[in-house]
Amino acid sequence: MTLANAAHVKNVPGRKTDVNDNVWLADLMAHGLIRASFVPGEPTQQMRDLLRTRKQFVRERSSHIQRMHKTLEDANLKLDSVVSDILGLSARRMIEALNHRARLSLPCGDNPNPILDAGRVAAFQNSARSSEP
Repeated sequence: MTLANAAHVKNVPGRKTDVNDNVWLADLMAHGLIRASFVPGEPTQQMRDLLRTRKQFVRERSSHIQRMHKTLEDANLKLDSVVSDILGLSARRMIEALNHRARLSLPCGDNPNPILDAGRVAAFQNSARSSEP
């Protein structure tokens, strides 16, 4: 059994209708006019699969990095002008610090003390719960 190279079979002159394909291809094969396609061995196929998967992961990683750049720039944070690698240790620590500060500063006013802000939110939530019917 031979796996025929479709591009080569297409270029071979002759009739190529769906009805006569099997007979015609068998005749071409009998006369040695069809070249077999290259079928790599199992290790080569596994390596190609791994390389395709890695290529996809690299694309996704690049997409996520670009999304991070855009999100930071939308927030008026030009982190890439301060650090060379946005996923480097320094940049990650800066982003974590910004994220931690953002979690601490609740939208309850301009109070610099996050503990008081958290207390206000808790008091507001308790009063909202007690006023529910």
